[in-house]
Amino acid sequence: GVFAGLLAQRGQERADDVAGMAAAVDRSEGLRSEFGAIAAGAPTADLRAKVVAISDNLRSFSSSVEAERMLRSGVLPPTAEQLESATVAVESHRLALEGAVDALRATPGLVG
Repeated sequence: GVFAGLLAQRGQERADDVAGMAAAVDRSEGLRSEFGAIAAGAPTADLRAKVVAISDNLRSFSSSVEAERMLRSGVLPPTAEQLESATVAVESHRLALEGAVDALRATPGLVG
């Protein structure tokens, strides 16, 4: 759904698509709010913890995307080292977010 689209879109965006990166960050904020509501109504502590982990990882991911966007839209062009560091950070947070989603999907009895 929307969550998977956020991750997929980030991977498909051109490196200089600053507006697309900003839109992805905005969408992630809405998703985090939805995950907060889901966590509040979770029937078990385990499920609540898994949903909170997704929300926390989404925050880290969107922060790293926002940092990369700011780097690319700055007055001075970023160095190759800065771009590499930003790319590594985004990828690391993306993988952590996917791991949190996978953990939720592996929950016995969960539909979807």
